[in-house]
Amino acid sequence: MSVLFASSQRNDMRPLAFQGIFATNCYEQLVALLEQHRDFLARQGMPNAPDFLAEPMHDSSGTIDWYARGETMPVPLASLAPEDQARIQETLAQYARALTALLDQRQGQGQQALGQEQSMAAGLLREALQHPGDNDIYVVGNAPLLINWGFAAGTQGAVPQDIMRLGAAAPIKPAPAPAAAPAAPIPAAAPVSPPPPAAPVAAAPALFPGCLSWLLPLLLLLLLLWLVLAALGFAPSPLPASCFREDVSRQSEELRSQSLADEEARLLRQLEERAELCKPAAPPEDLHAEREPVIPEPEPVKEPEKKPEPAVEQPFFGAAPVIPEEPKPEPKPVPRPRSRMEIPKDAAKKNDLTFLEGCWRSRTDLFNTRGEPIEGEYCFNKKGQGRRFVYERNGQRCSGAARARFNGNQLVIEAPEAACPRGGVYVPQSVNCTGTGASTECRGREHSRRSNTWKATFTRK
Repeated sequence: MSVLFASSQRNDMRPLAFQGIFATNCYEQLVALLEQHRDFLARQGMPNAPDFLAEPMHDSSGTIDWYARGETMPVPLASLAPEDQARIQETLAQYARALTALLDQRQGQGQQALGQEQSMAAGLLREALQHPGDNDIYVVGNAPLLINWGFAAGTQGAVPQDIMRLGAAAPIKPAPAPAAAPAAPIPAAAPVSPPPPAAPVAAAPALFPGCLSWLLPLLLLLLLLWLVLAALGFAPSPLPASCFREDVSRQSEELRSQSLADEEARLLRQLEERAELCKPAAPPEDLHAEREPVIPEPEPVKEPEKKPEPAVEQPFFGAAPVIPEEPKPEPKPVPRPRSRMEIPKDAAKKNDLTFLEGCWRSRTDLFNTRGEPIEGEYCFNKKGQGRRFVYERNGQRCSGAARARFNGNQLVIEAPEAACPRGGVYVPQSVNCTGTGASTECRGREHSRRSNTWKATFTRK
């Protein structure tokens, strides 16, 4: 289960990238890395490490919704008492030291031992621990929660804040070493006779004399040939394309182009503002030119104060007519929790998906591959875009994208694969809802070889 607690604008910030990959687009990989080293981070003073980064959901309009695990609503750090803020700052410093220990340990293992994906995940984690300002830290329970991670402030030349710098102010005190026991006296060694002189050994001739002088240029020539063939499309590229398995979608490219266009407009606006501040240089003053005499202005003549005239009372002609007040529009009904989903009568005609805003619990009779029952959850915004969550009995939460739309008078909810932090995915599925009001009924179907179908009941969370 998750709760929406904050939103931000992507155009107001500058995304940070590692090897051309934005850190904010790799939330699942970062959570998997923290989940893999959960025990190590817990020993270093960072329990529940995967919950430190809030889950982002990007919108095509540039809005980023931030979700937190659980049902508790996070609060900003600045709204707490000073003593509580100091306690959370100490916890953040402990988190920074634990993450520094993890990254130092992985750096000591080397890139060849970790592999390309693990090395890239560590680099993305360093970028994800940076954020624009102090208002990005929230508190849920007694643990800090970070939003706007992987971004810097949109101001030109602004330096982002780094969680890793909090741990440098208070280094970990080393534990005192135990007192060493007194060493036993070393007995005197008996004199050893010098060894006989070794017989001279003839040096073996080189196996390939002079091969190193042409082997290195040959390797460089082969590497250059590989890069040229990769650029022409005849050979695979040696550089990673993305942290995702699938290709970059068209929507991601549109978001990237929109971000670049907004950045260009912002830079042009700053250039125009700075150009307005530049004043033209004044022409040099001619000292020999004739000057007009400066005549002082006459002092203003003070007018005598006028005495206030006595107020004239208006005659009373009776009470003014009472004008009735215009009726105020009735407020929109607030959705009740645990209420069943009902499609409004005119929603399909107007293509209105605002009634789906929020999170819905999907009750089904589905089981996972281990025979354990699972629970589904869908969260949408006003445009019908959101995410799908699958909760298992062991506490694991798998997530993926979700989208709702009208197909005639039928509401269609489509969800691709849902990836799990510990490995494995749930197959794509779709839900079709018909009827309006209390007669709304939904049926789900899995897009797999079995094509399992079920009756889906949606209740508001």
